[in-house]
Amino acid sequence: MQDLVHALKDEGSLSACQVHALWQVRDELAGVWVEVRVSGPEDYQGEMRDLVERLLTEGGYAFDDYTDDAWSLGQIQHGLPNGQTFRA
Repeated sequence: MQDLVHALKDEGSLSACQVHALWQVRDELAGVWVEVRVSGPEDYQGEMRDLVERLLTEGGYAFDDYTDDAWSLGQIQHGLPNGQTFRA
C-alpha cells in the first residue's frame, strides 16, 4: 500500500491534502486503485455515484473533485456531518 500511495503522489494524481487523507485510512485499503475520468456536457452524477457505491460495497474509500476528503460508502450515501455531499 505504501508503494501505491508514493506512486500516486509522484505522478501528481493527488493533492498533498488527498495524500494525507489516504495515509489516514491506509490500513483499511486493499491496495486497489481505480481512477475514472468523465468529460463532456452531461453531468453523469447518478451513473458515477452508482459506480462508486458498487466499487465500495466491500470497503474502501473514494475521492471526489470537490474536496480533499477520503469518503467511505456510508459518507457517500448519507453525506458528512457538516452537510457536505459527495460529487463524483
